[in-house]
Amino acid sequence: MPETLRGYTVDDLASRYRVSPDKVRLWIKRGYLKGINTSDVMCARPRYIVLPESLAEFETARAVAEPPKPKPPRRKRQSQAIDFFPLPNPRSVQTTQHAPDFGGAQHVRE
Repeated sequence: MPETLRGYTVDDLASRYRVSPDKVRLWIKRGYLKGINTSDVMCARPRYIVLPESLAEFETARAVAEPPKPKPPRRKRQSQAIDFFPLPNPRSVQTTQHAPDFGGAQHVRE
């Protein structure tokens, strides 16, 4: 392996993808991301290093395809119903104003 390739730490990947370091460890534990445990003691918290090849593999597996194009709006079907009671022409109707009726009893003065 060439000396120029450097692995990424869990903190590097967490800041790169804007997630917590525990999330990156979970990806490694579940096998989504391949990591190498560099911890001295195997019973301690693992210190993972992720190689660039496995990171590229992870990114291609999680790549999102282009969203589909939106469908054109549907046209409304013309109504085949016959309107037997058409609305009156506003010019032919005479408007009269009535006093409002509040439904109460009318008072009569004597």
